[in-house]
Amino acid sequence: MDFSQPHRVLLFFEKGEQWLSATRAIYLAAQWEYYTQLKSEGKVYDCGYPGHGEGLLVGVNIDNDTELHHILAGDPALKGKVLELVNAYPYF
Repeated sequence: MDFSQPHRVLLFFEKGEQWLSATRAIYLAAQWEYYTQLKSEGKVYDCGYPGHGEGLLVGVNIDNDTELHHILAGDPALKGKVLELVNAYPYF
């Protein structure tokens, strides 16, 4: 597969090393707002909570993998280590 072309990626987030921090709710709310904003811009096509436990599932539309790295770099919960990315599943 050539991931330098437009494609979709499913992102799977689970509890990070700061999950038990007192500021967890702030980071999670900011993360939800972040992906909601990206959805309004057409970059996110689905966002929700997994049925198996704590975390987040996000589907993104990206032009290339550089854009994916940029999106992840802006994720508040990743920056705060409240959640961690455990899998990124690309597909066309």
